[in-house]
Amino acid sequence: MALPSGRVHVSPSLLGSFTCSDELYRAASELARKFDRQWTFHISPTEGDGAFFRQRTGHDPLVHLDKIGVLDRRCVVGHGIHLSKEEVATANRSGATVAFSPTSALRLVSGVTAVGRHPELTHVALGTDALNGSNHVNLLQAAGLACNIYAEARKDRSAVTAEHALEWLILGGAKSLGWSDRIGSLEAGKRADIAVFDVGAPVFNVANALVHGSPRAVHVFIDGEQLLRDGQVNGERGILEEVVEAGRRVARRAGLPLSTGWAFLD
Repeated sequence: MALPSGRVHVSPSLLGSFTCSDELYRAASELARKFDRQWTFHISPTEGDGAFFRQRTGHDPLVHLDKIGVLDRRCVVGHGIHLSKEEVATANRSGATVAFSPTSALRLVSGVTAVGRHPELTHVALGTDALNGSNHVNLLQAAGLACNIYAEARKDRSAVTAEHALEWLILGGAKSLGWSDRIGSLEAGKRADIAVFDVGAPVFNVANALVHGSPRAVHVFIDGEQLLRDGQVNGERGILEEVVEAGRRVARRAGLPLSTGWAFLD
C-alpha cells in the first residue's frame, strides 16, 4: 500500500510491557501488515518486563514475541533497555527498530548506564519520550545524551560517536516510521525535508557541533514548504499564550499551586 500524501498517519500503538496478551500483540501486528504500517509497543524500560515474561513464557520478552510471530521490520520497540544478549540477536535478525529515549532513561532511573545494549543493536532510532518522561522534545539533545551515556557506561568515548548518534536520529528515525524511501537523506525522489541550524563558529566538525554544541534551528522545510522561518512558526506567540493560560486553568481546577520552586505563574 502506498503511503498517503498527508503528514498524519495512523498506526497501531500498544502500551506493551506486561499489560498485553499474545492475542493483542498478534492483532496489532496483523493490522500493521495489512495496511503496510509500522507499529509500536514498550518493552523493558525496567527489569520488571523480563521477570514477567520469563515467569509466564519461559523466555525473554523479545524472544517470546519473535516466537509468536510478531517481531519484524515494522515493529518499533520503545526503550529496550533491559535486553539480554539473546534479545539483541533476536531484534537484529528480525529487523525491528528499538526507539531509545536517553533523557527519559536517565530521568526515570532505568539503569541504562549499567545494562544498556543499544550500540549492539543494528536498528536504533532516537526519541525523547513524552514531556512527562523527559521534560523536553529536543532530538539533538537526545543524541548528545546517547553519546555521553555510553561513553560513561563503557569508559569509551567512541562507543557512540556524534556521527553514529546522528545516524540513529536521522536514518534510524526514517526507518522506524517506515519512510526510508521518502525521508532521511537529500536525494532525488525523496521529500524535501530540510532543517537549517545555527551552530555558531568556528565549526571544525559538523556532527560534533550539532550533537554536542548548542545548535538553534533557524529554518525548517517540510516537503518543500517552509514552516519555520528565522526560528519562529507563524502564530507561535499566540499558541504559547493559550498554552500558559490553559495550564493555569487546569492548575486552579486541580487545586495545585501556580508556582513551584523558583518559577512563578501570576
